[in-house]
Amino acid sequence: MSRPLSQSTHMIFIPYRLPDGAEARGYAPWLRKVDNPFFNAIPGIHHYANWRIGQVLRGTAPGWDWFDFKGLTAEADLERVWFSPDLDMFRRKWLDLWGYGAGSLAERPAYLRYSYLFRRTHASGVEPGREAVVSFGRGTPPVADLVWERAGYLPKHFAADTPRDPATPWLLDAVTPDPLGFDWIAVGSSDIGAGDFSFAGVEIAAPDNFEEQEFS
Repeated sequence: MSRPLSQSTHMIFIPYRLPDGAEARGYAPWLRKVDNPFFNAIPGIHHYANWRIGQVLRGTAPGWDWFDFKGLTAEADLERVWFSPDLDMFRRKWLDLWGYGAGSLAERPAYLRYSYLFRRTHASGVEPGREAVVSFGRGTPPVADLVWERAGYLPKHFAADTPRDPATPWLLDAVTPDPLGFDWIAVGSSDIGAGDFSFAGVEIAAPDNFEEQEFS
């Protein structure tokens, strides 16, 4: 892989659940043809990949079944990526096309109101394949091929479609109650037997397996 996730020291984690009918309308092909190429062309993004939850191996399935790994080129790129005008336009278009179901974001589950900044704490040098076991938990993180610890919460300013307020904090250290429910992510080739839940994740689109096509 030419742009592996393990090279990023910081990653934005984006969990979500699609409304009924989205997959039948071609969501996965749209990721490969439109979404993934667009994000991976944004300056400051090193590795952007879309994943789908497969078989739950341990614990209870979360309220979301899709997630994105958005690895940054450098920690200093966080603000310019998060507030990229091009990305804001694209993300609002995503909400129009796929959304989170009926109702405003404030009416949806709390975890949808944020994306989550994670800091890499361990990388073995073994890059996860397109099928990997992803585990989540609290407290001391385990040993795995790739381990991330939560470093902050990013409120989704673009969902409100209002101008950025410089006086409003955009990276939060904590949110109470915690909408995510875990503070580390471990990725490897097998279940590490630690954490609250784990599942077999399937990579749907990534820098090395999308189809180039312009977004319109």
